[in-house]
Amino acid sequence: MDTSFSVRTMEPEEKKAINRMVWKNLSFFEALLFYLSRETLVAVHDDEIVGVVTFKVFKLSKNRTIGLMAWAATAKSVRGSGVGRALYDKARARLLERGADDIVGCVEGLNIPSWRLLSTENFSWLGFTRQIRRYGLFGTFKLWIKIFHLPDIGHFLWVGRADGEPLPERHRENGSELLAWIGNLFAMLVLATGGLWRMMGDVPKPSVILVTLLCYLLLFGAREAGMRLVAAVKKIPVRFRAWESGYVLAGVMATAFGTIIPLPGNVYPKDMASVRRETLWSTLGPIALGGITAVLVVMGVSWWLRDVLTGMPGSVAKYTFIFGSFVYLIDVALPFFPFTPYNGRRLLAWHKAVWGIAALIGVGLFFLW
Repeated sequence: MDTSFSVRTMEPEEKKAINRMVWKNLSFFEALLFYLSRETLVAVHDDEIVGVVTFKVFKLSKNRTIGLMAWAATAKSVRGSGVGRALYDKARARLLERGADDIVGCVEGLNIPSWRLLSTENFSWLGFTRQIRRYGLFGTFKLWIKIFHLPDIGHFLWVGRADGEPLPERHRENGSELLAWIGNLFAMLVLATGGLWRMMGDVPKPSVILVTLLCYLLLFGAREAGMRLVAAVKKIPVRFRAWESGYVLAGVMATAFGTIIPLPGNVYPKDMASVRRETLWSTLGPIALGGITAVLVVMGVSWWLRDVLTGMPGSVAKYTFIFGSFVYLIDVALPFFPFTPYNGRRLLAWHKAVWGIAALIGVGLFFLW
């Protein structure tokens, strides 16, 4: 088709047409969460809306104004024709006119077109510590609330200066993966401790906290090692990314209901901009399989050792199997929102039969203990 198009401000009577386009071209949960703002641009081809971007401006502090690119969607028929970039360019210009200092957006971890676009426009993905460096601890949580970066597990915060200049080096995400992984492990320990406190009605003993730490260290460590081993065999450079926004949801579930939602994070291709959509799932599926297989091995060993060992080692073996059954179930059997960044989605998109078998194993193990 001829992909000539124009970008302009949305007309009020176009809301229904935009929503139809969104439901046709985004996933069910993305379309369900999509919303229009007073600041909305549309791309039009032959009097048909083929793209949309919503944005807004707000004050984060006295000296910093934030421009949020909230939602963007393009029709599948025009993807690759420059519609997304044209919408982005127009929205960025509008935000700069409105006085924005920074432009931010939350991007799903495997949204290749968005990662490719932002990485070429002097945007940087900021992990939790880099967010604190740029906005301060209070400012970071205020930003999360303003942009609703709360239940969107597996979405990452991208930040760029409105004038197009790169961020200062110390604000860019280039920290240690090992420290990020260890930090995530201890965040998980804090969440688990809160959940145990809620379940037991009292502060867990130090020995219980230590056993919990060792259990998650074994499970998360095995999962990470299994995925990295397969990635190394396939010669795919990957890096670990924690899901910082998941801490809020997990914290609420732990303190309110005593439910401990595991947040192991995941590995992502280091150079997302070079990944091809056509091979994404065939690349990530085997890596995910390596991770869940390693967890099963650890659980199998723990099942055997729980009646062999005594004292704290026996407790670690027993609870590694119990915690592992829930970690495995969440990681594999729930490939839908808000669990899409876990390995279940990667397995399902790669090989439905493999996912089905893995999910049945997870359900069986969960009810076994």
